[in-house]
Amino acid sequence: MKRKNAREEEHKKMEERGRGRPKKIKIAPQSHNSLNYFFSFLINLRIDIIRDRDQITVNDDDDLPEFFKVHVSEIYSERMRIPPDFIEKFGRKKPAIVTLKTTSGISFRADMKKINECWFLEKGWPEFVKENSVEEGDFLTFSYAGKSVFNVKVFAKNGCIKSVDNLEEDEPS
Repeated sequence: MKRKNAREEEHKKMEERGRGRPKKIKIAPQSHNSLNYFFSFLINLRIDIIRDRDQITVNDDDDLPEFFKVHVSEIYSERMRIPPDFIEKFGRKKPAIVTLKTTSGISFRADMKKINECWFLEKGWPEFVKENSVEEGDFLTFSYAGKSVFNVKVFAKNGCIKSVDNLEEDEPS
């Protein structure tokens, strides 16, 4: 009985704070290939972040605008679409040229261009993809660091971060 009352009190507090009842999310079972497992992991991680966001304190310096993309060669080989909600963070001033900086410190310049109400990374993007050995299904994160610079991390399908240094060591001489 005490447990039920405690739960009801917690729900009442949540409603007073404007959050309503917590919602249970069911995720359909998926096949066991690594890409599905990875996406399932991300969905669960996102749910945990949403659930715990009120307990997380973020410094202004750490609150960089971010987005991610899963690389699909057919779609992103020549240009990459930037999410509209991310573009809104720029306001009226959107840079024409941006710098894509990798974890190994190598930088690439790319043009940011508007096509049919959508913004894309174009000239310079194919070189970034080639030089960083971005492959089908790789997961990329983009954090805007200011002054037209994006910090980019490329993760392989196995969930581990790729770096140019590792790629060069693996290549036969």
